[in-house]
Amino acid sequence: MSNKTPILVIDDELDVLKLVEFLLWNTEYELIKASDAERGLQLVEETQPAVVIVDIMMPRMDGFTALQRIREIKADLPVIIFTARSTRSDEKKAEELGANGFVAKPFNRQKLLTAIERAINPTGATISETITEK
Repeated sequence: MSNKTPILVIDDELDVLKLVEFLLWNTEYELIKASDAERGLQLVEETQPAVVIVDIMMPRMDGFTALQRIREIKADLPVIIFTARSTRSDEKKAEELGANGFVAKPFNRQKLLTAIERAINPTGATISETITEK
């Protein structure tokens, strides 16, 4: 059993999952991957991640619906919305649904790690602040 903090990433783009795996390599986090929201929801229950990162645009179930379902499973689980479509309306909807962070693609290692840290250990920052981190 690993002593690393489990992070669940739900994204239908395998290249994004590989990138996140690369960016989290040699950190305190253990990556758990799901390529669709249905599998991601199963993994929320099975693996007890410290935070979930979910893409908005996915087939069958989008990230906003997945966020709502995650809240039904575990209301206090930190969830970060991940998107290539970084609009103010998406950011506002994520905030209204209780997201703990919002990361725009493309992203870098520092932006990802900052969003994860803020979700796990909140400092009162708004989710819009996670968008503009460099």
